[in-house]
Amino acid sequence: MNLSPGILLIFGIGVFGGILSAIVVKRLSIPQVLGYILMGVLIGNSGLRLVSQADIEMLKPFNFFALGIIGFLVGSEIRFSTLKKYSRQFSAILFAEGILAFLFVGIPVTLIMITVTHSIPVSIATGVVFGAIASATDPASTINVLWEYRTAGVLTTTLIAIVALDDALAMTLYGLGTSLAQILSGGDANILNQIFIICFDLFGSIGLGVGAGFL
Repeated sequence: MNLSPGILLIFGIGVFGGILSAIVVKRLSIPQVLGYILMGVLIGNSGLRLVSQADIEMLKPFNFFALGIIGFLVGSEIRFSTLKKYSRQFSAILFAEGILAFLFVGIPVTLIMITVTHSIPVSIATGVVFGAIASATDPASTINVLWEYRTAGVLTTTLIAIVALDDALAMTLYGLGTSLAQILSGGDANILNQIFIICFDLFGSIGLGVGAGFL
């Protein structure tokens, strides 16, 4: 792979500029992940434009690798005894911040789209997709803040568990939502096939994580 100056600049900023910006925001008692974001805005399309959209697209494999590592680390901190002990609390929180976010975003978007497009199927399809996206959380930022402050206790355990469970919920909602949206908009989609793919991804990931944990 040919690395353009933009990609090399991203790696350089990630090592030096990212650390420098993190130190600055840390002195302001702000989580260092905000420093990374601000540096990205500075060198990106909204700032100096030193990094192009093509450079960002070429770095997607690195993004997937980083998210995969975060997923393994999150899983390594979850214990089955903790999930069993706080199963009711986790279920209530997951429902409140996942399903309700799906409804609170999906329903208004559907109503707005009805007034714009005057098409109920298209409006419902749009609402379902936006609602599914809204149910997802950002695991990287959440876990980064927890690790930075070295937090521990019931609240930290709950956050880590919810981050892991919410990813599974969001992936399920998005997979089913996009299939339903394709059907409503006249496309060719198979709900059963999508359910199979979701189950394969979820349980395959769990199996791979358990195997890696034993190793």
